[in-house]
Amino acid sequence: MNLTLADENAMAKQELEERIAKCGVKSKSPFAMLQLVQAVNENNEPITGQVTDTLMVFGVPTLVICNFKDGYFHSEGDRPAIEYPMHWEYWENGYIKKIKEDGGDTEEYWEDGLPVRIETNLAERREKGEDI
Repeated sequence: MNLTLADENAMAKQELEERIAKCGVKSKSPFAMLQLVQAVNENNEPITGQVTDTLMVFGVPTLVICNFKDGYFHSEGDRPAIEYPMHWEYWENGYIKKIKEDGGDTEEYWEDGLPVRIETNLAERREKGEDI
């Protein structure tokens, strides 16, 4: 899998990275900086469909399942765009929408490419009857 940044996305990606750095919310996504980055095949064509590869995730080789649409990470239905053990990321047209981490005990909600809310200890909170 080859990841490239389309020229038309360069300014938007730079602005997005600056906004993520300033927002003060710490995401558990090792892929957040790949928003707006397009994956292409060996013929330099955007990838559509599923790709499975061993990638370094926080310094550990990890089997990762990635789903793409027109070269961008993209979820279809309840199928995440990025998935590895205990971690699922839901993306739409190259932007993160939601992340489930720690086997679903942590959820991050994103808008316009930025994390806006992180909910933790969900299993315990649900067990106590808390409305989440």
